[in-house]
Amino acid sequence: MFPPTSRNLVIASCVLLGALAANAQPRAQGPALFDPAADASVERLLAGAADGDSLTRAMGRPAMRCYPVGSSWELCEWRLSPSDPGWHELASVMGTRDRVSVLCVLPSNGSPRDPQSCTAHVRRSNRDRWKVQRRAGENRADKRRSVLYETKHHYREVAIAMLDEARTLIALSRLLGEVPSVCIANRSELNCLWRTTSHTWGHGTLATAADVSSRKKLRFECALPIDGGLRALDSCRIQVGA
Repeated sequence: MFPPTSRNLVIASCVLLGALAANAQPRAQGPALFDPAADASVERLLAGAADGDSLTRAMGRPAMRCYPVGSSWELCEWRLSPSDPGWHELASVMGTRDRVSVLCVLPSNGSPRDPQSCTAHVRRSNRDRWKVQRRAGENRADKRRSVLYETKHHYREVAIAMLDEARTLIALSRLLGEVPSVCIANRSELNCLWRTTSHTWGHGTLATAADVSSRKKLRFECALPIDGGLRALDSCRIQVGA
């Protein structure tokens, strides 16, 4: 069976957090980071590309990186720009003019992939989604009790919850919109590093969770079980730097 995709788990976690907050007191829910309709359109577009070779033909270029996920799967990323044949239709259904990353989970034995095993991500930081606008007439001097402060604090809680919910390499990669820059394996762990910038979709999520400037490059490091299982909750860290 295809391993759990994290995108649905992350959406469910965000909705649950928003519902709990709404029941406690009026607060903003988390930002809309995913578009299920666009995801469905991407899957329909790629439905005929059932394995790695056919995906490469559809994209017009080979996968940039692939990482093993346990003994049965691999996670591959294709990065497309307007000069690539596969970019135009993907960008159209996603409603973007930016470059795009496509992440697909493929069986290691070369058999056809499962439905909904590919997702596409805009290669632009989602930091604008996490911005909180000051409301007209809000008292700047009393910001600790302001709606602005409360909403920013809530957004940070939502971002942290999203990262906590992403417990696998697949889940983390889909949350960030790209596979790691590098992974190093030892006997029991896969140590992975994402070098995130303004061209990384989940860069804004990391900046919000860490409460740092979204203008800075961020390193995101995680220790993951080499068998593809769930990571420990304290196994990732965010640092400023390239």
